[in-house]
Amino acid sequence: MVPQSLEAFFSPRSIAIVGASGTPGKIGAYPLHYQRHFGYAGALVLVNPGRSDIDGIPCVPSLRVAQEELDLAILAVPADQIEAAVDDAIAARVRNVVMFSAGFAETGGAGAELQRRVVGALQEAGIRLLGPNCLGYVNVAQSIYATFSPAMMTARASPGHVAVVSQSGAFGGYAYAMACRRDLGLSHWITTGNEADLHVADCIEWLAGDERTRVILAYMEGCGDGERFVRSLQAARAAGKPVVVIKVGATARGASAASSHSAALAADDRVFDAVLRQYGAWRVGSIEELFNAGYALSTLPRPSNQSLGVLTVSGGVGALVTDYADGLGVAMPPMPDDAQRLILEQVPFAAAANPVDITAQVMHRPELLVSTARLMLDKGGYGSLLVFLANGVRTEAGWQLQRDLAATLRRDFPDRAIVFSALSSSERTSALDAWGCASFEDPSAAVRAIAALSHFAADLPAPPAVVAGAAHGRARSALNELEAMDLLRDYGISTPAAERAATALEAVEAARRIGFPVVLKVLSAEVQHKTEIGGVVLDVADEAAVESAFSSLGERWNASMSGRPFEGVVVASMVSGGVECLLGLHRDPQFGLVAVFGMGGVQAELLADVTVRRLPLTHTHAREMMTGLKSSAVFSGFRGAAPLDVAALERTILALGRFGENYADELESVDLNPLLVRPEGKGAVALDAVIQWRR
Repeated sequence: MVPQSLEAFFSPRSIAIVGASGTPGKIGAYPLHYQRHFGYAGALVLVNPGRSDIDGIPCVPSLRVAQEELDLAILAVPADQIEAAVDDAIAARVRNVVMFSAGFAETGGAGAELQRRVVGALQEAGIRLLGPNCLGYVNVAQSIYATFSPAMMTARASPGHVAVVSQSGAFGGYAYAMACRRDLGLSHWITTGNEADLHVADCIEWLAGDERTRVILAYMEGCGDGERFVRSLQAARAAGKPVVVIKVGATARGASAASSHSAALAADDRVFDAVLRQYGAWRVGSIEELFNAGYALSTLPRPSNQSLGVLTVSGGVGALVTDYADGLGVAMPPMPDDAQRLILEQVPFAAAANPVDITAQVMHRPELLVSTARLMLDKGGYGSLLVFLANGVRTEAGWQLQRDLAATLRRDFPDRAIVFSALSSSERTSALDAWGCASFEDPSAAVRAIAALSHFAADLPAPPAVVAGAAHGRARSALNELEAMDLLRDYGISTPAAERAATALEAVEAARRIGFPVVLKVLSAEVQHKTEIGGVVLDVADEAAVESAFSSLGERWNASMSGRPFEGVVVASMVSGGVECLLGLHRDPQFGLVAVFGMGGVQAELLADVTVRRLPLTHTHAREMMTGLKSSAVFSGFRGAAPLDVAALERTILALGRFGENYADELESVDLNPLLVRPEGKGAVALDAVIQWRR
């Protein structure tokens, strides 16, 4: 058939279940249970000539008498009833069909002839078909479960940005369960079965244009239409979306097994492998490697280059990683000579080339970890950095060190991929994921995932940035200040140098690194207006003042937020000189996200001098928001004051607009208050940031 949009297929507004059942375990019971249990929001029609209703939902005897205009019909009836069910679907003008039934081309002659007749009738009527002999599909975000796989009975995948497409239903069910176990957020899960109409290629091509999908994982047993498959890879490549493929049938015995399983035609595997390489896909050899690649690609930013730096506390692991990287063609250039000398000055017995082994000395001098990592990314220029910490992060002190390192590197090197290898808890791994850092127990697995990442760094255009946390459906109702600033900085919004400090000593050390004077603020996602609880101390000029300010903020927190733990403080550079403004996004119930700009600081709500524009924003909109203020004269140099950097302000407004467009479905609000607009040429800096996600 001529390619067409599959939007109505995979996002149907109405679904009919032919062969619907209320008996647990029956094929027709699964999709009914899932639609009700997971909250499908569209119209649902049950077809069962033997029942008047199922659990209170009315049944109709045939699709011919259904009153709804149906986007999708799920055919959950035996093969000997399929032709009648298809005739009814054609008469009812159903737009799309999912066919669970087996007994077609996979069984041989008679089944192949039945499949030919059924598909011919559907194609003549312009109805698209998924199957037969398939487990159907799931649209995770919209709670559409057109499947009878039992995998969904025990676990539900989190909404995310990874799509799984499988020719095999059994593999598909296993893959869904594995995604749930690993908390890998899914956009879509699709099984294609006999591919009498829709192929894996059609699904990949549609997913290339799907706004929720950023990574596509595919399981294949054969490729029946090479031109169609190439077209799908080209579409994904043009959209900047990685396609990772696991294909069985690389050997003669494997090809035979695949053909008997799903009637797929096994072609020469070397040709298939060459096509994948030519059109930018990445091939893996195991299920674990497939999901590791999907995890890395959906969690990490696209690195700025293909080189890998390795920072380790074990020389043996460094050698192991080097061997793996060499076998996978991942470049590991040595550190520059001057950078090696700097490392050896700190640890004379270190290995300073690449891998850089600073040994267990890091446990006694934890500052070495951050300084060496920064040196490797700065002087070494590596696109990806693998940090092997062995068992050292299972203690609270080790976890604090890892957390601080992750926050620092993501803040200062947003275009690099930061990957950890260590034994840790699932909660701590999830926290690293939310900050945009990946974590693997096995360093070899980490290298294989980095190899996939490096491949796509060279082959694909840069994708949109990924929201930390929201990509896996784990976003909180609000982010704390540092998390919000890290995220916004990726969009080009300037923020002061800032670090987290859990103790007074850490605050003093952070202030030394940043440089006096500094600002200390309570760190919490729960408090939007810190000044209301006395949670800000300005112009902290020396180390004694830092200790005093830290103590005061702890006391104020305990007085105002009784019973809630004190998370510590933000130590930030003291930026001054300019006019305080407010810039934010707000969700309007009728018009969605709108941008708000006005005079800011503590008087923002008092003055209420603001302008508003609906997203998306243009350069004209941004300029109108500035000139539309009653107090707009301040930007051009009011009463002898220096003109302000309106060019930087315009860039900041547009950057926040891009952020809002990219996460229009997830965002509730954003507040940059104050946004300090400095004199001409000195930029605009967000001194505080609050991001809230929709519940």
